[in-house]
Amino acid sequence: KEQSLDPDTLLVNLKYGDSGSQILRLKRALERLGWLCVPGDMYDKDLVKVVWNYSLANLNRFSWTWLRHFYWYRGAVVDQDLRENINEALKHRK
Repeated sequence: KEQSLDPDTLLVNLKYGDSGSQILRLKRALERLGWLCVPGDMYDKDLVKVVWNYSLANLNRFSWTWLRHFYWYRGAVVDQDLRENINEALKHRK
């Protein structure tokens, strides 16, 4: 069977203040993974908290990625490493 791209796959980096369809895709992906998000298409303070908590719970604590998210981003950025983590987790969900 040919593998198709999940409709909630994250393809671009996102940051606090962004808005639009990519933010909606991020929220759908997080909700599929069990992380509740406030409705809307803005990367606001509420979404920062969800992304921060997801990062703390799911990134490897013995990596530079975790340190970067813990000390600098603190939920305000979804970079390539976090996107890959979310996309990989989506592969195991329906």
